Amino acid sequence: MADSSPNELDEAAKRRGRLRGIALMCVANMCFASIDATAKFLLTDMSSLQITWARFAGAFVVALILSGVFLHPERMRTQRPYAQLVRAALLLIANVGMVFALHYLQLDQTSSIMFIMPFLVALLAVPLLGETVGPRRWAAIGVGFFGVILVMRPGLGGIHPVAILCLISAVMMAVYSILTRILSHTDSSATTLFYTNISGTVIMSLVMPFVWKWPTLGEAALMAL
Repeated sequence: MADSSPNELDEAAKRRGRLRGIALMCVANMCFASIDATAKFLLTDMSSLQITWARFAGAFVVALILSGVFLHPERMRTQRPYAQLVRAALLLIANVGMVFALHYLQLDQTSSIMFIMPFLVALLAVPLLGETVGPRRWAAIGVGFFGVILVMRPGLGGIHPVAILCLISAVMMAVYSILTRILSHTDSSATTLFYTNISGTVIMSLVMPFVWKWPTLGEAALMAL
């Protein structure tokens, strides 16, 4: 390493960063799949709005612990409050749509349809973020998008019309991802996590008196999970 040039060291650091990012995305997607699986189970006896509330309330507790806003109140300050609110609203609406769609669709169908999101993110990243997408990445995204078409079978009556909700949720999640990248230039991840989860928790808590059902012990454990 002593003989390595600064450019080589910088490139090695970027390579490690990319690998770390890929690993974190794999873990995150595994968590998302687990969340959807528990939601599908809970929907047999619980409102989709209550399940969405549980997602945000649980995430809010975790975000409070991880962000350390009690010890560092300055992390609650954001330089882009409107962007934070729009991002939080997009995530909330997308979650409500996805959980509601799970009433009528199989878990593999919703997951496959949501794979359109990377395709949309790649499209938006070019004009909005100035990023470049190489031919190999477009090819990988295209193969995944073709898989979405196979699952949906448009025009063949093979899937419930509520799949449109999944598509709308995918679009919102794509814009949400772009806003996440934009906000990372001005706000810390702790700040963004705080605003995203407190917004969803407060809004869904206002709805809970109208849809609340006391969960069983097993349901409460799944909600906490």
